[in-house]
Amino acid sequence: MALKLLQVHQETIAVTLAGTLYSGGYKSDRCSGTVVLLITSSAGSITVSQQAGFTYDGTYYDAVSAANAALGAIATGMTVGTRFISYSPVAAPWSRLKIVEANVEATTVVVNIYEVTETT
Repeated sequence: MALKLLQVHQETIAVTLAGTLYSGGYKSDRCSGTVVLLITSSAGSITVSQQAGFTYDGTYYDAVSAANAALGAIATGMTVGTRFISYSPVAAPWSRLKIVEANVEATTVVVNIYEVTETT
């Protein structure tokens, strides 16, 4: 069995100073337990987390445990540059990224999301 990266979403997002923006939704129910995010930020300081949804254009939720602890954190305090981040997706048919700028500087964020799938 081999693993394959399947690009499921690509987007450029302009985030204002102290702004919060969301990526488009992407199907996350075929994933074999790992998602890879290649993300580039041009300025500022951003926090990236994942949200879960039941439909592409429906409501998305911040994922939390039964004890109300946040489960969706991906990156905190990311500044200028590119990161290759591997993370476990929240269990949901659809996901999206929530990007929050920490009142440092407006930024442009480029996201490329890949699911890791198994092939035979």
